[in-house]
Amino acid sequence: MPPSDQIKADYNAGEIMPIELHDGGQITLRKLENGYDPRDRAAAVNKLFESAQSDEIITGLLYINEDQKDMHEMARMEDRPLNTIPYAELNPGAAKLKEIQKGFR
Repeated sequence: MPPSDQIKADYNAGEIMPIELHDGGQITLRKLENGYDPRDRAAAVNKLFESAQSDEIITGLLYINEDQKDMHEMARMEDRPLNTIPYAELNPGAAKLKEIQKGFR
């Protein structure tokens, strides 16, 4: 695809915006309306079905599960920035790395 100008769209909540693509094709964006609750899983699924039926692309925060841990918590990642952690802590040595790798086999 050759380089092209960025396509930008500015439209209000609940509105539909037809967008012409560089190749002449067209897509239709629909911004979620004010008052939409992204914590309602059933509503999010319904929005997906509705948008598929109308050939629209929904924009906005469609769904969020506030009870789900984020990736940082699930991976038990370090809270400190990596560039502040001493090299000796980042590199535990060959024996420890071999031990850790066994858990991935």
